[in-house]
Amino acid sequence: MGAVEGLVAAFRALAPITLFLYSVGLCSLATIAYGFRSWHRLRHIPGPSLASISSLWMVRKSLTGTFHQHLRQVAEDYGPLARIGPNELLSTDPDVLRMMSAVRSPYTKGVFYETGRVTPGEDTVVSLRDDDEHRALRAKMGTAFGGKENEGFGFGAGIDRQILQFVNLIESRYLSTATEYRPVQFFEKVSFFALDVIGDVSFGGAFGYLVRDTDLYQYHHINDESLPIMNLLSTMPWLSSILYKWPFSLILPKEGDRVGFGRLMGLVTSVVDGRLMPGAIPQKDMMQAFINSGMTRSELTQQVFVQIIAGSVSTTTAICMTLLCLISNPSAYSALQREIDDAISAGRDQRRPPLLPTRPRARE
Repeated sequence: MGAVEGLVAAFRALAPITLFLYSVGLCSLATIAYGFRSWHRLRHIPGPSLASISSLWMVRKSLTGTFHQHLRQVAEDYGPLARIGPNELLSTDPDVLRMMSAVRSPYTKGVFYETGRVTPGEDTVVSLRDDDEHRALRAKMGTAFGGKENEGFGFGAGIDRQILQFVNLIESRYLSTATEYRPVQFFEKVSFFALDVIGDVSFGGAFGYLVRDTDLYQYHHINDESLPIMNLLSTMPWLSSILYKWPFSLILPKEGDRVGFGRLMGLVTSVVDGRLMPGAIPQKDMMQAFINSGMTRSELTQQVFVQIIAGSVSTTTAICMTLLCLISNPSAYSALQREIDDAISAGRDQRRPPLLPTRPRARE
């Protein structure tokens, strides 16, 4: 009996190890099966070999900071439809892009769009994947972007105010003289302009980037440092569901932050709450148009966040690329210069001080 009892005890001791090995084996088989299925169903589409079996190709290329150049090279090497991941394709065919973006297109948003959330658990117009909910939110946004509710005060006047501030900044601080060279980091100044325009037309007051000529709250510095993380999320979007959970959520921007996007979040939230208070005086700006269209507090807050993040980057890039095209095309540049000179000669240069003061800064 002693030998039998010893054998039973040995089996009992080995049972957890055996169970663990079986579990590892099953997980490995499931991973291999899933990988084979992913590879097999898109095997007819050309692309880098590693990309067909793993996301590591995209991860590695995205962390170089020149992902767009690698994608362009893939398109040149493999054609208008190429495989860049186990379940990801790259298309450069305009007809395909039009078909995918058409009204009532059968193509829907993938999990990548969930990385467009600013606040965990709160969807934005970017991250919403449900078509009906997305259409409903777009309908609430339409009036504000049409500009009708703030006509004569909002879009045009707000942009004009910040153009004047931008021109004043360049003329007062960055015009070189015969004895002093004053270089300007133009992309940075244009980004200041874009953020102040968004503040002006969105909720009636610029942030003050142009007036102070500084990276308020280290917004740009912190954003630049976070780009590698954002690039990683773009190639492995499932990581965002982990990032939004504790303890990783502790590193995300928060309204109580003293620097970065969190500081702007706090400012925006205080403005939203003030505008939604009973008895608040309606204003002629995009936020009021959003309120009038029935946006909830959450929708209103998330929409302003999206305007700050997406609007500032796209506006800055568009302006800088336009100027790059102008200065690299002498005939177009000369034509524009003549038009400006003629307007000044005819007295149509109507520069005035900004119509509204910059929004007061929050207490430090």
